[in-house]
Amino acid sequence: LDRSQVETVRVEGRLFEVRIAPTEVANEYRMLVVRATLVINPDPEVERARASNVARQFMDRTCKGQPYRMLQDNLVDEVNLETRFRCL
Repeated sequence: LDRSQVETVRVEGRLFEVRIAPTEVANEYRMLVVRATLVINPDPEVERARASNVARQFMDRTCKGQPYRMLQDNLVDEVNLETRFRCL
């Protein structure tokens, strides 16, 4: 994502790379959660749940504990989560 830096985080023993970047709209952000470890025959439902768990932590932190709303939520390549959210 343009204007973002990668942050590596370990959740449930798995590595993820998270990138967050602001959009042109106030209080709106794009986020990419990339599974940083190899997955063979991934279960998309399980991978979405794991990536969503990681994403929620970063949305809470970005919005400083304030409520937020998911505007977009796409699973890419069965393991990576691309999302857009707005702090309310």
